[in-house]
Amino acid sequence: MSIFTSHTPELFRRTTVQVQNRGAENDSGAGTRDSTLIPDYVVNFIRGETPETVARRKQNGGNQGMRAVDITHQHRHQRSHMALLENANENENDARRAYDAQSNFTWSSTMTQLQQMLPWSNEKPGTRRRLMTGWRFGVFVNILLLIVVFITGFICAVYAGSKVPISTGEMDLFTGSCRVATSIDLGLHALINVFVMILIVGASYIFQVLSSPTRSEVSRAHDGKHWLEIGVPSVRNFGHIGKLRAGLAIALLTVAVATQIMYNSIIFTSQPEVSYNLIVVSESFFSGWVFSNTSSNNEGGLTRKEILELGNLASHNELTNLTTSECIGIFKGAFNTDFRNVLLVLDTLGSENSLVATAQAGIDGNKLQAGNDMSISINNNQLFFDGTPVGFCLAQHSETSEEICTVQLSIFLFVAVLALNLITLLIAASTLVLQRFEPLVTLGDAITSFLRDPDPTTRTNCLLTKQNLRTGMGGWGFSEGKYWTPKRDHMWFRSPSLVNWTVAGSWWLTSTGLVLAALAITVGSQPSSQPLSPFGVASPHTTYLLPLSASATIPAGALAVATAIPQILLAGLYFSTNALLTSYFLSRESSLYAILDDGAGRPLRVSADPEGRQTTSLYLTLPRPVSWALAVLFTSMGLVLSQAFFVVPLSPTDITQSPQQQHHVLGVGLSGVALVVLLAMLVILLLVILGMGFLKAPSAATCDGRAVGNPLVFEGGSCSAVISARCHRVPWEADVWKQRVGWGAVPEMPGAVISHATYSARSLTELDGTRRYA
Repeated sequence: MSIFTSHTPELFRRTTVQVQNRGAENDSGAGTRDSTLIPDYVVNFIRGETPETVARRKQNGGNQGMRAVDITHQHRHQRSHMALLENANENENDARRAYDAQSNFTWSSTMTQLQQMLPWSNEKPGTRRRLMTGWRFGVFVNILLLIVVFITGFICAVYAGSKVPISTGEMDLFTGSCRVATSIDLGLHALINVFVMILIVGASYIFQVLSSPTRSEVSRAHDGKHWLEIGVPSVRNFGHIGKLRAGLAIALLTVAVATQIMYNSIIFTSQPEVSYNLIVVSESFFSGWVFSNTSSNNEGGLTRKEILELGNLASHNELTNLTTSECIGIFKGAFNTDFRNVLLVLDTLGSENSLVATAQAGIDGNKLQAGNDMSISINNNQLFFDGTPVGFCLAQHSETSEEICTVQLSIFLFVAVLALNLITLLIAASTLVLQRFEPLVTLGDAITSFLRDPDPTTRTNCLLTKQNLRTGMGGWGFSEGKYWTPKRDHMWFRSPSLVNWTVAGSWWLTSTGLVLAALAITVGSQPSSQPLSPFGVASPHTTYLLPLSASATIPAGALAVATAIPQILLAGLYFSTNALLTSYFLSRESSLYAILDDGAGRPLRVSADPEGRQTTSLYLTLPRPVSWALAVLFTSMGLVLSQAFFVVPLSPTDITQSPQQQHHVLGVGLSGVALVVLLAMLVILLLVILGMGFLKAPSAATCDGRAVGNPLVFEGGSCSAVISARCHRVPWEADVWKQRVGWGAVPEMPGAVISHATYSARSLTELDGTRRYA
């Protein structure tokens, strides 16, 4: 019987003590080199054998297990094609001895070696210990962070409710200098985006756990010739995992994205709009010509004293002389905050009255309005009043030394955010209480499971690839052996699937396209002297107002939610980028087991309940430094995006009108500087992803005298069938998954035609391009 067809994990030991071969590999350290030999009766006692079982084992040629019954291998009838082709000796002892001889391994050992041979304790760790290791501890940490975010928000909501009734909808957090208000707004949005990223990263972590299959789910999928994804966040698995977990995972992502939008909508800053007087005069006004301020030409209601004062200021050059483009810019802007009086000087001397018209300039919902009946037009970069060209403009600056802005909080949206935070917290907590949930989250989980209980659907196909499964050639049920002849090094960009690249590329292109379109609009709206509007501040030329009727019916918070919708693009881009990077590092982690230079092997990194030399970690597949860097980048991008698209509530400051008569207008503001910064971040993200994609996987084989290729990389994404095909261990390596392992060709019996490669704690060799492996 071939050594590769049995699944029994029993240990075999010769009944006589042998002196260890001097050339044999000793991986037990220097401390065991001087150890004394251990008598057989001590070994038998440690193994729990009695003289009767020892005698029975000797009578059966060593094939009887430690129990008083003969072991019948469950899959004995499924003989390996490799064994049939080689006419292998049916005696398992011969196969074992051949394996021992070629691997420089003897079954006599020191105490340290004996402890490595004997099964590790199968005692399950307690609930507290399980909660403090692996993915459970990672979920627990995320729950603690979610609790901190929720409690912080709850305290703020209670404080806000104590100051103003929740029914008012909005609360003024600060009223004062616009410069200070802008800084407060920026700081609050920075804190908000830190909270948002905690939620997004936590949701991504828990989503990967929930979407990871269990071994029974993988087995059912393989029985139906379907493969699942292990070690990466996966939507593909939803059709094969529990419906409850799939529903929780979908709900978690949906709530996380909704939270990102809502959180970036709760804070906004109202912008003052200065009402100003618009006076149209002829050039004779400055020569002392008479004027009349009767109601027919003085709809602005200026007194004779105010008009004379303007003429006096103009004669003393105390008014600001505006160029034609600057004057046009005032009328093209959505609001004015700089001037209280603007004089339009016509290119005509006039006949009887040098004061042509006055008006109160205000907002009509789209642009500044020059009075009820005042007709001002712009044609070919020339300003006209009632068909008469305007020669130049003079303006008087506002007396207000500093603009007054108000930072506001939408209480309704804040309460909605707290509700979403609570839902996220409940979903995260439910993950820990799922009964009998043992997901294969990491690569080490899958390898451990398949080494402990090999998958019969991928037997004798250790070089199975994802392409084999797609094409049907060399896939399910293939057992004739394959050659492995790498022709090129594996670049990281080949590790993710085409679907991963397509999804991530779509999110990136959509995000970049939106930023470019918005940037083109802002540059086209701004004056040529200042092509980019300031960072996070409403500019008259890049603020687009709603009609007055819409502003009267739409709450500022609702428009804030609409302006935060582009945050969906960042959320989608984060999840898809995280999936790409996870595929990169999953393939890298797998490839390291094929590096046999040091011969020491590597421990399996599992997501829970490590045994023997296994290790565990808080991260699942993506290393913490990479995950943190990605989180910092997207936190910054979320902050910049909140300053690039924002709601602009305008509060007119007309002292001649009561607050009830004043119109509060809403608009959407764009920041050119913020858009440029966001575009630069998107380009940096693209360059980093592509740059990492051209890294090479470590070579594990030689071709034409040079190192090239690695048999353990993933081409086209994670695949449970590929992993299981690599994990058909030799039968007498009991509990090999608890030791440091490598992956390579196991020593074969003389005359074998087809070889085998698997994970092993013993000596392995690189794959030979001239041999077939199954």
